[in-house]
Amino acid sequence: MSPKPSIPSQPLEPAKQPKSGIAVRLLGILLVLLPLWGAAGLVNQSISEREDLRTQAEKEISEKWGNDQVLAGPLLVVPWDEISDVADVVNGKTIFRKTIHHHSATFLPERFQATGSMRPEIRRRGIFETVLYVADLDLVGEFKRPDFAALGIHPDAVHMEKALLSVGLSDTRGIVENPTLAWKGGERAFEPGPGDSSPFQHGFQARGLHLDGPGPLKFRFHLVLNGSRTLKLAPVARATTVDLDSSWPDPSFCGGYLPLSRSVDTKGFKAHWQVLELARDFPQAWTDQEIGSSNIEGASFGVGLIRTASTYQQSARATKYAILFLVLTFAAFFLFEARGGSRVHPIQYLLVGAALVVFYLLLLSLSEQVGFNAAYALADGATLGLIWSYVRSVLRDPRRAGMLLAVLTGLYAYLFVILRLDDYALLMGSIGIFCAVAALMWVTKGIDWYALEADERKRP
Repeated sequence: MSPKPSIPSQPLEPAKQPKSGIAVRLLGILLVLLPLWGAAGLVNQSISEREDLRTQAEKEISEKWGNDQVLAGPLLVVPWDEISDVADVVNGKTIFRKTIHHHSATFLPERFQATGSMRPEIRRRGIFETVLYVADLDLVGEFKRPDFAALGIHPDAVHMEKALLSVGLSDTRGIVENPTLAWKGGERAFEPGPGDSSPFQHGFQARGLHLDGPGPLKFRFHLVLNGSRTLKLAPVARATTVDLDSSWPDPSFCGGYLPLSRSVDTKGFKAHWQVLELARDFPQAWTDQEIGSSNIEGASFGVGLIRTASTYQQSARATKYAILFLVLTFAAFFLFEARGGSRVHPIQYLLVGAALVVFYLLLLSLSEQVGFNAAYALADGATLGLIWSYVRSVLRDPRRAGMLLAVLTGLYAYLFVILRLDDYALLMGSIGIFCAVAALMWVTKGIDWYALEADERKRP
């Protein structure tokens, strides 16, 4: 029996790469972009959460040190009684009895001058820090003799011996030293509380003042005060003058009035305010509670010790450009495919995009430890090094990997410049986006997309 002839084995054909048109690949790139954009949103959410934690830490420090301070006063409060006859009918007879109604009259100073300095301090809780200050203030001024007739009050109804000087202060826990009032050549201690007839809810007072004698009623006291962020004073006099200085280089002038003159440099600031009676919405004198603390404190003015841009604000601003970085990086990859024949798989797009998104997470976490500038340099260097080494391996073309590295280096450098420009960030960002779109249009202006699509179909 003859053996059967052997059948020669056929060599296996290499697996063919799946064909996909340019439109299909663009759709695939878009589908990769969507989850990456969502991941960038999660990073932005993490920034908000960390900022909330910092705000809570600042609040806890401020509550123990002293909150934002508003100083209003002093005001001169004098009680007086109104006696009226009330008729009662008893058993058909009309009986008259006298009723006493207790009132108060409030007078503002003719002149009030505050001179002082704010010494900034940085306190930390964990990794979070907040700006505090110690304010050292000299407060001087004078009242004219109270004119009760102008308020329709009979002089005999006034209790001059019960007059008090009331000073409003938003957070009395910040008082470091007990102030002593110099009044008409003598001295007396302040007492807790603004006084029963005072319009203020918090503060301190001086009782047993002597209002007799000729001449104005002059006063002076020294106040050392702890506070957080802002210090404001109310315009309580016919002419209110305030002079403040500090070594803090980033002041924020706030409240109802801006300083008439100021100087700000790297060594600190000096500011001068002057507010006259006609520039405010309450009078020099009133009775009872015609004017409340909200009217007086609402007209206050002063300065805040702020940071120009916190690490969280800068990180949040940086994440707004995440989609631009992703689009431009993917556009560079796509151009490498379209013009050089290199094929990049969607998984490779996804990995490079993930590295770009992780940059923002690195920036957030590192900035809490080493500051924003150093964190940006570290996160930038790590991300660029990772992407360059990966792209060089994927494309097997050092020249194109270098081109992509140059593009990303320029983008990150430009982003850093934008983040440092508070006032011109929007302008510079708009110009940058316009230039990026213009560059893409210029690079692709010579590409025949229909011809590329036809070449894609002809490839084996």
